[in-house]
Amino acid sequence: MDVFTHGNWQGFFNHGLSEREVECTVLAAGGMTNKEIAKAMGIAPDTVKKRIQCAMDRLDVHRRAGLVAEAMRKAIIAPLVLLLALCEVAPNQQFQTRPVRTPAAVKRVARVGREMSQPLMLVAA
Repeated sequence: MDVFTHGNWQGFFNHGLSEREVECTVLAAGGMTNKEIAKAMGIAPDTVKKRIQCAMDRLDVHRRAGLVAEAMRKAIIAPLVLLLALCEVAPNQQFQTRPVRTPAAVKRVARVGREMSQPLMLVAA
């Protein structure tokens, strides 16, 4: 199976998109702009725009976020999950949760009347 990896994302070829469309989708999933993708791939920004548009047409979506979500749903791209690697390296390690400090802006929103549960973070025991 042919795989394209960039940063924290992997793309799998032969799943309905061309190789260049998969590469552009993976780089877009990583948060890169068309210009950044073009520079990384050594192609023109208009070519990147066309490749992303073709990928969106093939997956029947209308926005970049929809492209990434649909590509993930169809197993064309996948984030590299570090937590699974951690669990494989230390399967007997126990984790506990502890509260994370909430930013002041979120606290202000909570005071306005919206309920907010305290976010949790995994830490090694």
